Amino acid sequence: MNGKKLSALLCAAVLVFSAAGCGKGGNEALPESSQIADEEESQVENMQDGELPIQEAEGGLDEETPVTLTVYGPSIFSSSGETGAVNPVTGNITQGYQVVVERWEELHPNVTLNIEGIGWSDWRAAIQAAVLGGGVDIICHGGLLPVLCEPLDSYIEKDPDFLELLYSIPRYNTDEMEGSTLDNPRITSIPNIVNPGFMILDKKIFDDYGVPLPDADWTWSDVVSLAGQLTGTDPVTGENTYGFLLPNTGGTGMIKNHLIIASAYDAGIISYGSTAKESTVNFQTESVTKVYRTINDLAQYCSPDNVEGVEGNLVIRSENNVAMSWTENFLRDLQTAKELGEEERFVFLPLPVIEEGQFKGCPSLYLGDNNFAISKDSENKEWAWEFIKFMLTDDVAIAYMIDNGGIVNTVQGMEILKQQIGENDALLQQVLEQLPSDYNSTTNTYYDNVNFGAMGSYLSSELREMIKGSISVEQAVDNTQKAVDEYFATLE
Repeated sequence: MNGKKLSALLCAAVLVFSAAGCGKGGNEALPESSQIADEEESQVENMQDGELPIQEAEGGLDEETPVTLTVYGPSIFSSSGETGAVNPVTGNITQGYQVVVERWEELHPNVTLNIEGIGWSDWRAAIQAAVLGGGVDIICHGGLLPVLCEPLDSYIEKDPDFLELLYSIPRYNTDEMEGSTLDNPRITSIPNIVNPGFMILDKKIFDDYGVPLPDADWTWSDVVSLAGQLTGTDPVTGENTYGFLLPNTGGTGMIKNHLIIASAYDAGIISYGSTAKESTVNFQTESVTKVYRTINDLAQYCSPDNVEGVEGNLVIRSENNVAMSWTENFLRDLQTAKELGEEERFVFLPLPVIEEGQFKGCPSLYLGDNNFAISKDSENKEWAWEFIKFMLTDDVAIAYMIDNGGIVNTVQGMEILKQQIGENDALLQQVLEQLPSDYNSTTNTYYDNVNFGAMGSYLSSELREMIKGSISVEQAVDNTQKAVDEYFATLE
């Protein structure tokens, strides 16, 4: 990702980045020392009696003037709370974000950190209301709301040392920022946590049925075949088992199943123009129909509750009866398996391979994240940028995020994490290394829920009705395209 070579991390903890996608690069020319001296002398001359000159930190931050920095939105802060959260499976308590606040205010005593975490229900509307109401500096998961965000391209250009620490710097297709067009992606946020997709397999169920575990070069056709073999009555326990679990069947997250499998078949739907009106979106292709059919085939081997949207994610537990699923919570699931003493039972593999297109042979694409954006209306933009860097480089902040199941988006974070996950580090590095530069799972050729109406809503709705048997694969495809066409008609 970002041109990096993660193998170098294993050898020397150094990443090599390409210049592509990182703006013009370099810092602006610094003023001559004589100019700085003149400015300082002028500042002193203009002070009133008894007034002391303002002390600034490195980078020009004013450490003397009291500031309140407000962080708002759904994030790891929401899930941990101020004092920590209880893992519902293991009963263990994670760190709360108070450790982050205390560490920040130890470093910056005059900058008060105000964290307001919210849940995921109606989070977009909540963020819009809070930002428009004023006072928000850092927007958690704000990258998906570019109209509210300060473009970060120039911040990255001026901070090349920080750039070299990052794994993922996603660029979003947006025309909602000044001077932007859909076909020229922009940096709207910096991920503090990255969530690459993995397959998770219950080795016990495989063993009970006498089915060998697959290799990492498996395909989605292999997954469907294995799911069929592992659905039925367990020969050892006599309990019902299901070959697969489709995550997020109860809501708009259902689209993630489409996104992942579409990348495997190179089933693109979007060709970006400079605006939505000048773009094209086409679901009615053979490759997209194949995506829908694969999802429908997998649903035949899911539990009725899963199909109905009652059971939405595989839960690591001793009484598990699902053979396979995919997860975007690799670290949290791994931590839970270890805490339960089931780390030998639950096996992680890369997502099935991409079969067509530029990235053929790599794992299917998925990279979720939780990110920080700077509100365009913030009066403390430089302090907001400092906070983003703090969260990704400070050992206390990194330890807090890892303890709450977060894969931190920096070399430093990965090095600390490596000490905890042991041999699974190689698997994580393998998956991250093969993800394309600047990829994000929100605006891309396979799916876009930002620029083409409520795509997440109408796509997930048709997929849910399809797996329930209410409509056929072909009807689901046609209905999705109809919703797209209705949206484009509003642009005329």
